[in-house]
Amino acid sequence: MKRILEGLLFAADEPLSITQIRRFWKDLQPKEASHALRELAEEYEREERSFHLVEIENGFQLLTKREYYPWVGRMRNDIKTFRLSRAALETLAIIA
Repeated sequence: MKRILEGLLFAADEPLSITQIRRFWKDLQPKEASHALRELAEEYEREERSFHLVEIENGFQLLTKREYYPWVGRMRNDIKTFRLSRAALETLAIIA
């Protein structure tokens, strides 16, 4: 369950609520989802990942930690010169 939620969060362009997830994952129970999301957040912190799971706007989103902003900013400036396909972005998300 955690890895499915993780994949959905990586693919989402904005915060994803449990209600939104349940629209296409009908048998997902809200309590189970909340528990799994909490476990993911703890796992990312424990493993000192470059991103963290935050709750914003009644949804959840994976965000880069502040200390990595300079590198992400450089990448974004460089990406403006070319666009990655959706498939390429998903591949990068899976690798991360």
